[in-house]
Amino acid sequence: RKGSGSFKVTPQCNYVLVLFHDGEEWITKFVCKLKNQFEYRITDPEESISDGDVKEWIKNAALGEEYKFQSVPIEYSVRCKIRMGNIIITKKIRGGVVFARTEENAEDQLMGKDADSLAGWIKKLKKQGVSVSKFEINKKGHVLYRQRGSFHFVYALIKGLEFPD
Repeated sequence: RKGSGSFKVTPQCNYVLVLFHDGEEWITKFVCKLKNQFEYRITDPEESISDGDVKEWIKNAALGEEYKFQSVPIEYSVRCKIRMGNIIITKKIRGGVVFARTEENAEDQLMGKDADSLAGWIKKLKKQGVSVSKFEINKKGHVLYRQRGSFHFVYALIKGLEFPD
């Protein structure tokens, strides 16, 4: 291939992939696996994010709005499924998955309320026609989903989600 081109680094496994057209079809080629986590930076790395700015933005943020603080690191991912009209929030762990505890069975009631509230916001998102099953929780406790290369806002957790050990 001549010249430079674009590449993709997968967020979970740190694989570097290149997509090119061979004349008839698009082909994805594996290049390598990065040893260290790739840092996605959309904003200036020197720019500091103040808690005041974040709180002010969250007060006015709408469901599905593009997230202003794209460079805040992601802590973990959850998946959501609908079973008999209820939203089930799961997190992958070694050897399987664990389910987020709701208010009725959580040891920490605030964390249980967060799970119930998040389920409600996900239902609203689905009613808007956004079909997403994977959500990211960043270090600020914000629940986001990725669409067209950017994070979009869903909900700001008060305390976090509770999962069994």
